[in-house]
Amino acid sequence: MKKVVSFIILVLAIGGISFLTVYTLNHREVKEDIKEKINRQIENVTFNMTENNLSEIYNVYLNNQRHKLKLEYNITFNKDVGTGMGDLVVYIDGGKVISENVINNIEALNIDSLFMDSLVDSYVRIDMNNLEIIKENNKEYLLIKVGSLDKDKIKEKYYLFNDKGESLINNGIFIRDDNNYLVDSEDNNLNIFYDVGAGQVRVKREGNTFYALVLEEVEKKLVLNEYKYYFKDDKLEKELISTHQDIKIKENE
Repeated sequence: MKKVVSFIILVLAIGGISFLTVYTLNHREVKEDIKEKINRQIENVTFNMTENNLSEIYNVYLNNQRHKLKLEYNITFNKDVGTGMGDLVVYIDGGKVISENVINNIEALNIDSLFMDSLVDSYVRIDMNNLEIIKENNKEYLLIKVGSLDKDKIKEKYYLFNDKGESLINNGIFIRDDNNYLVDSEDNNLNIFYDVGAGQVRVKREGNTFYALVLEEVEKKLVLNEYKYYFKDDKLEKELISTHQDIKIKENE
């Protein structure tokens, strides 16, 4: 009789331990899956650097679909003067969507020292701070900030893509361009920019609406047109708000 009771107790103990083990493992997997779904909208998956190339691949999740974003920097060096220059090519799902010259006249003799330059690291090399998923009318879009550098002069642009890799802003819109310092016809500073603390800032965001000052040529004269970009019917509409005449480009020393 004692052997039977002992056997029953042993069976119950083993069953209880097995139940707790299975329950814990199952619920841990659920928590890990939930955490993965929350954090996986943009994730860096690979990094590779050679003597003249730096490439990174991100997984970007838009509208519950995974897309491959590849960033490729192709670098060359002028050994005589000790400077580097380079281009950035961006691919979405294998299709080229951006091609920009992003590095010029940066003192460096190899790719490691080039990307350790503080301005290159802050403004040129794209990381999580330059990638943003914005949501409008239950649809998601990828916003990329691309920076370029000529010695210490900075340019930054916004690019916006849908989940098909299609650009919603042709050629991007300038956030700032230190190479083209704008003044009026009498060389006076303009007070029409959204901020002048970090260059002449030409873009202002209010939620998913963008206001941009765009330099354009009209009848062989430069004008600065202010546009409002806003979402409508899954497209980015462009509305002219104001025009500033008699604009000149002054060399920014």
